[in-house]
Amino acid sequence: MNAIASDSARNRESSRPLKTADFEYEFPSNQPPHAMPAERGNVRLMVLHRKTGRIEHRRFHDIVDYLHGMEVWVNDSSLLPRWIHVVRLPGHQETVYLIRELRERVWEVFGVMTEGVEQCRFFTKNGQAIQVEKTGRPLFWTFAFSGDPNIAETGSYLSLPGMSLKRDLSETPLAQALYACVPGSFAAPTAGIHFTMEILARLDVHHLTLHTVPGTFYEVTSELPEDHRMDPEYYRIPQAPRRPVAAIGTTSAKALEAWGRKAQFEGWSDLYIRPPFEWTVVDALLTNLHRPRETLLMLTCAFGGYEAVMEAHREAVRECYQFSFYGDLLLLV
Repeated sequence: MNAIASDSARNRESSRPLKTADFEYEFPSNQPPHAMPAERGNVRLMVLHRKTGRIEHRRFHDIVDYLHGMEVWVNDSSLLPRWIHVVRLPGHQETVYLIRELRERVWEVFGVMTEGVEQCRFFTKNGQAIQVEKTGRPLFWTFAFSGDPNIAETGSYLSLPGMSLKRDLSETPLAQALYACVPGSFAAPTAGIHFTMEILARLDVHHLTLHTVPGTFYEVTSELPEDHRMDPEYYRIPQAPRRPVAAIGTTSAKALEAWGRKAQFEGWSDLYIRPPFEWTVVDALLTNLHRPRETLLMLTCAFGGYEAVMEAHREAVRECYQFSFYGDLLLLV
């Protein structure tokens, strides 16, 4: 439809240091919610051609036209049921996510809790007492349990459609991608949710694993993007990719580029992708539409070009694309 950025504009954007405020655009905070799609495969798909800045408006099932002949790498990480309810006397309930066990019965925890909770007594549903300590990072805590927290019996999944907690994901068909099979994520990688078995069968699909952590979804609050801290994420790639490579989701892109830099097929990575960035593995990227100041918007700008990607998001607002986790998608080729 329209060319977004000329070569000279791209040269200017690559030489100018970007501030966090540069990743803001007029986002409709009052965007009305829409019903979760009844089936996979038919949401809207915006296609951004990186070399020209041209934008196309398609449907998701058209994606095969663009990914034919590429290795298509999907993230098969699935959700962990580690959200638990804890009760603060007298009777006040909090909901927290158990990130990882630091040592026996001591966990790093993520959750929005009121000030002063480290002076309060907490109990789990099955009566285990909890000692709470601050970690020095907002929203992160240390929980020391008096006994086994028994996550298998008490934990719930975070279901992004509606941001609700579920004991059983079978009642939410679009909670995860069809290929999600390796438990480990805080929130489901969502770019691949709309793939159907029929679409997948027409592509050269390869699996990798990257488990998301809470920090993945943080808005950057520092003035300079480089002052933002990225939390390490576990990744695993079974074999070396052969280009051209399409990454399904920013999580797949991060895993592939971490492998490209470390030459390690498995490990932990805090790779922070933002402009300027030299891509060594990924040739095409499917991603959700991202809100202002998110690290995932910065990653997308690093891949598609700052001016082109920001204009694509403004175009998505004008054209009433859905920005929810299970909504419309952006393909950069």
